[in-house]
Amino acid sequence: MEVAVLTADILNGNVSEQMAHRLRATALTILRKPNGKYRPIGAESVWAKLASMVAFDRVVEASRSIFAGVQFGVGGQIELAIARVRKDFEEKGSVATLDGSNAYNAISRQKVLEALFGFEELRPAWSVVQLLLGVPGVVGLYDGGRLVHAWAWTRGVRQGMVLGPLLFSLGTIAALRRLQAELPHASFVAYLDDVTVAAAPEHLEAACGAAAQAMEELGIKNNAAKMEVLDPTCLSGFGDARRLTCARVLGAFVECDAAHEAEVTEAVDKRARETERLFRAILECPLAARTRWRLLSASALPRLTFLLRNHAAKHTRGAAEWFDARVTAVLSA
Repeated sequence: MEVAVLTADILNGNVSEQMAHRLRATALTILRKPNGKYRPIGAESVWAKLASMVAFDRVVEASRSIFAGVQFGVGGQIELAIARVRKDFEEKGSVATLDGSNAYNAISRQKVLEALFGFEELRPAWSVVQLLLGVPGVVGLYDGGRLVHAWAWTRGVRQGMVLGPLLFSLGTIAALRRLQAELPHASFVAYLDDVTVAAAPEHLEAACGAAAQAMEELGIKNNAAKMEVLDPTCLSGFGDARRLTCARVLGAFVECDAAHEAEVTEAVDKRARETERLFRAILECPLAARTRWRLLSASALPRLTFLLRNHAAKHTRGAAEWFDARVTAVLSA
């Protein structure tokens, strides 16, 4: 009962300022990305996480109509997004992927809150979001357990927030809707901070420029170096460095044309085999078969499942056979 009462108080924003400060406090974990840069992850307190999960459950269904057809990142719709991008590419002739630099931390928090409070159907989440993001957060730098510097954090939604994906998507949905209305010849598909633009080759560069500008107005700068383009005609205006014969779109591999289908098979196989390190590590540890299976189920298996669900069987057969053999070897060792 006490847990339920405390959770309800947090949901309603009915807590003391001292407790609110503790709820907003996070320990930043800095992870190194493959490109050598860093990604800050701010894990919420367990109480903020619990209240946020309740709030999310209350608004997730209502949010579907808000994001329908454009933003697929809330509610686990990655497969629909990938299918939509493939369809748009087939119909329009060219597609490009845009990547925002540090998007979660860079987006205007004011825009996020304005969007949230603009939807009456999201009222169940208003109070807890106001509690967690309505005032500047405090970021502390510690040396040997001693606070040596602190500064206010007034932008973005923390990576690690339960409500982070929902709030980020709300902050960008108006801009995406406006882009679609102003550029009806193009198609825009977003999965959280990943935006894919499809258009006829002669219109693709302009559509991408408009999308990048719209995101920059929200505080998100486009990382041009990570843009990937599929354009069989070579008429889009993008240089050879960005035009690819096989691109990774939302984690799936899409070929430029039928002549490059073999590249998809090769990419899928390579992606599946990246789990080899995990298989080796499990074999090196004295673990029970049930424990080995649980480790595989929580890590390697989801990756293969994603590949199987988002690629044609002709591209995944080899990867699936290799994976089956490795699982059998691990469980029978």
